Amino acid sequence: MSYTVRIKGNATPEQFEEVHAAVMATSPNFHNISQPIGLKPKLVVT
Repeated sequence: MSYTVRIKGNATPEQFEEVHAAVMATSPNFHNISQPIGLKPKLVVT
């Protein structure tokens, strides 16, 4: 999977890189998609 972030604003490229790195470090969605996760499904019918 790949993605592209397009951003425009009054910041330097270095500042945008810093924000992007911080978002990737703290985003639960980024973590869940970028790391393998084992799933153990269980169905309980009552």
